[in-house]
Amino acid sequence: MELRHLRYFITVAEEMSFTRASRKLHIAQPPLSRQIRKLEEDLGVMLLERNSRSMRLTNAGRILLEEGRGMLSQAAGIVERCRRAGTQASECVRVGFATGLGDSLQAALVQHLGSHPQAEVHYKNLLSSEHQAALREHQIDIGLLRPPVDDPSLEGELLYRERLVALVPKDHPIARLRSVTLQQLSEETILLHKRSVSTGIYDKVVALIREAGIRPKLVQTRTGPYEEAGTLLVASGKGIYIAGGYAVTHPGASREIRAIPIAGANAMIGIWMAWRKGEESSATIAFMQSMRLALKKTQEILAGQARA
Repeated sequence: MELRHLRYFITVAEEMSFTRASRKLHIAQPPLSRQIRKLEEDLGVMLLERNSRSMRLTNAGRILLEEGRGMLSQAAGIVERCRRAGTQASECVRVGFATGLGDSLQAALVQHLGSHPQAEVHYKNLLSSEHQAALREHQIDIGLLRPPVDDPSLEGELLYRERLVALVPKDHPIARLRSVTLQQLSEETILLHKRSVSTGIYDKVVALIREAGIRPKLVQTRTGPYEEAGTLLVASGKGIYIAGGYAVTHPGASREIRAIPIAGANAMIGIWMAWRKGEESSATIAFMQSMRLALKKTQEILAGQARA
């Protein structure tokens, strides 16, 4: 039984008319009738009971109609997957990355384009809290973010841990230090942006303060440490942020504030890669592997700095 014979039969069975089916299939009625008879001969059963005035399916015909639809659908899916597999060398991969993780993404891009020079990668800056919805809604294929990754439809993998930093005004006494402890921040005003912006950073900062046994003044802000408004708050002495990573990303921010590493084994936060469960795209999987390789090197560098 050939797929075209099955398609012919299903069309006739659905239309219950050789005339309408032949028009839909764009073939003449006599050849269509011959193909249905040949199918019946090949199967050794009658599929259609027909006379000059009516037509109806036999029991065998009803079974073939039901099962045949699934077979055609499955065949179409196989063809589509084969076509996708043949074109995935040039398939675009969409990557989201959280604020302050541009350097990590750049390292992954360099790694990936070195081994896949024809690859097309689009990337988009998102808040960590926006990544899971963006993945669910197929706006991105891979996310590089801070925790949590707790959506049951997603997979997550810890790539490395970054050290938290205190963002302070350039003329603050702490700005001259190589690192600072939480106890040294006990008299400071700690600025906290909304938890919805980065749940992981917010929870980590609150936990560190509690563990250190200090009671600094905490002030909730509408902005964040990497935004211009957040930079102005720090530079004008309104308080300091505890943020992830070393990058001070806003233009001109490096002239006004300093990022001082916070000492302590717990003053770290994980950087995760997230993707949809059951991902089959070879292009996406290849970029995920490039990200693993590139950011493993980042983890080794950070581990060396911590030991030093």
